[in-house]
Amino acid sequence: MDNLLLNFIIITLVFCFVLALVVLLLSTRIPKWVSYAMLSLHVFLAATSVIFYLRHNHPGYVSIVFSSFVYTGILLFAFILRKNFPMPLKIYTAIFTLTLPLFILSPSRLISIITLGHLSATHAGELHITENYFLTKEQGMIQQQDSEATYKIIRRMGIFHKTLARNIQINFKPDSVKVLFLDEKSEIRLRVYQRTVSDSADISVNLINNNTSSDITKKTQ
Repeated sequence: MDNLLLNFIIITLVFCFVLALVVLLLSTRIPKWVSYAMLSLHVFLAATSVIFYLRHNHPGYVSIVFSSFVYTGILLFAFILRKNFPMPLKIYTAIFTLTLPLFILSPSRLISIITLGHLSATHAGELHITENYFLTKEQGMIQQQDSEATYKIIRRMGIFHKTLARNIQINFKPDSVKVLFLDEKSEIRLRVYQRTVSDSADISVNLINNNTSSDITKKTQ
């Protein structure tokens, strides 16, 4: 569910940027009442976000409502920039346009912000290894069971990433990872854990030959 929600939020965000550009180009031809309607929707979503957050509603609902609040802020900027609206309102809506450079430089951080922290690298099937290295589940057309899922090790570089190893079989869904050895030019050795059932796996990746192996061991807490 988290992966589907994450994909939906990213696709909607990109669509919002494109729509905002179109609105900005055509804003002088759009009736002013449409801008007021967008402003009303924006205020409504802001109030709804506060209520949902304070009442501890389901994280998915909070993420959708608050991200929609951000999207309407972006669109509102496009609607009012070339119209006769108060300058403080234009400055306020301009803040939402900062999501574009942030999306380019650090998309995962932006997603975390606009979902109030409910969606992050971990929720997207990723585990932070160290610095900009991550262990992430490989995505396919068919949803994999935890016991059959394969993983890869990536190094993030802004909006892009470099895949260091693929097809890592762990046989369970890990929730934490410990670095045993890391040298991008030679080898990466990790120990991954599933704390709830006391499982662990040692993963050794020879980056020179691009060979990967894992050893599942049982541990008791």
